[in-house]
Amino acid sequence: MWNEEDGVFASQECGSVVNNTLKSPGYPENYPRNMDCNYTVPIPPGMMLEIYASYFHVGDLEYPECSEVHDGDYVKLSNENKILLKACGWSSGQSSDPVTGNYAVITFHSDNILGNGGRFLLIFTMLHCEPLCSKDEWNIYLSCLNITSTVHITKCAPTFTKNM
Repeated sequence: MWNEEDGVFASQECGSVVNNTLKSPGYPENYPRNMDCNYTVPIPPGMMLEIYASYFHVGDLEYPECSEVHDGDYVKLSNENKILLKACGWSSGQSSDPVTGNYAVITFHSDNILGNGGRFLLIFTMLHCEPLCSKDEWNIYLSCLNITSTVHITKCAPTFTKNM
């Protein structure tokens, strides 16, 4: 089972994960300008990571969308292979798609523009995943077909409940 001792890494001024929760720097106040924080979250074998945005307000109201043109405040989620999500604006009460791999990286960036600032509160849940069918079977409508496929379907369940 995943816990804090498994090692979420971040620089000291960026804060840390406590009780499966990541708060923006300075939370519950607005985060400061000119911040660059990277949090590396290990994902144990056979598990996936789900991230729930209990509160999410990142960026200036003048630029409510993340884009390549305006690279203001944002939170980015990636695994060791690719960027999965770049988020900014207001979006509380949403969960990420499950993250697979050996680890997830959460990157937080705030620019030097004085704006509305913001804050976020992210809650991590590790999902225990089991194959729904053997590697030579394919699941369709809750039954397994005996075919060869490189795609594997899994059934996941939380290993602990979300803390609020």
